[in-house]
Amino acid sequence: MIAEEVDIPIFAPNIDPIRPGRGFGHDLPEAVKEAGALGIMINHFERKKTLSEIDGCLERAREVGLYTIICCDTPRSAAALAKLKPDAILSELPSLIGSMRSISKEMKEFAIESIKLVKEVDEKVLVLLGAGITCGEDVAEVIRLGADGSGASRAICESKDPKTLLEDISEKMEEAWKQVKG
Repeated sequence: MIAEEVDIPIFAPNIDPIRPGRGFGHDLPEAVKEAGALGIMINHFERKKTLSEIDGCLERAREVGLYTIICCDTPRSAAALAKLKPDAILSELPSLIGSMRSISKEMKEFAIESIKLVKEVDEKVLVLLGAGITCGEDVAEVIRLGADGSGASRAICESKDPKTLLEDISEKMEEAWKQVKG
């Protein structure tokens, strides 16, 4: 399993709000936890859920001890879903997902508004910004905009040297945190 091979937190791309027993073909929260995931992502643009399903996933994740990230595609939906008190909100503009065009460069207003609205709802909910993140400097820029962190997947998955890219992202994120957050 990946979680046994790496020294970074693993977040599963989905769970379903089910309990052990019936639910063939669904992602059981207990199985995700047992596989080594630290947390889960809920409602990614490519795996949208209803509000009821999101709430059910949050409840089940908390029951089994998984951290929760809810994905949102507008600043207003980010604020609305922050009311459910996930550990984090990942705000991503759908047109930039997988585009290799960073939200920090292409849509600063979207990023800043997402951060502002979520923090107005609940200061404790972490705000992550994603979509088009390709390098450490993109991550540093979202931190400088006020985000607590970033999402990134396509650039890492398609990189000829993902380890070096992850190291660059981690290094630049840490430097930006020190600059912004002290």
